[in-house]
Formats: sequence, structure tokens, C-alpha cells
Amino acid sequence: CRKMGKNWDFQSRSAYTNIEDAYTTLDGFSTYYMVAEGIGISFNQRLISKDWNKKIAEVPLEPRQYITLGIALPSLNLASPATKKFIDCAKKIAFRH
Repeated sequence: CRKMGKNWDFQSRSAYTNIEDAYTTLDGFSTYYMVAEGIGISFNQRLISKDWNKKIAEVPLEPRQYITLGIALPSLNLASPATKKFIDCAKKIAFRH
């Protein structure tokens, strides 16, 4: 967790908010723990929040926002059969929603 500093300004497409104290972390679950303890708010993606069972309120963004997922590997042609199977399963899971 890293403190961003006093009077850090957050500006989005149509909203402006003056944030007194802002923190950032690369770990989504850390942000949920901070929110659950009343430290503030967090913008996270659904892949993390669907498994969260603590007392927080989820409020969807309007308009809906989406993320792009990817898999990086040196060569798909040289990938092991298990890696290729994992990629096939990941695609089926990702595209059924």
C-alpha cells in the first residue's frame, strides 16, 4: 500500500472529486480489506469481487466498464499440451459470460 498524498485530485470522464488522502496498491484483496475497515472506497474488477465475502457494498459503474484479459507465453506453437488445454478452457470460461 502506498500513500498518494494530501489533496490528490481524481478526475474521470465526467466526475471530479477532491480526495484528502489517497492510497494505492496492486493487490485487489488489500483494497477490499481497507474498504471493509472503513478506510475508503475502491475501484476493482468483478473477477476479484465475486469471491469476496466480507461486508462491503458493490455499486456498478454506469456506463458499464470492461477489462481485457490476456495470456502471455513465448510461443503458442511451442506451448505444452497442458498449456494449450488451459488456454482453451480459459477462452470457454471467458466467452460464456
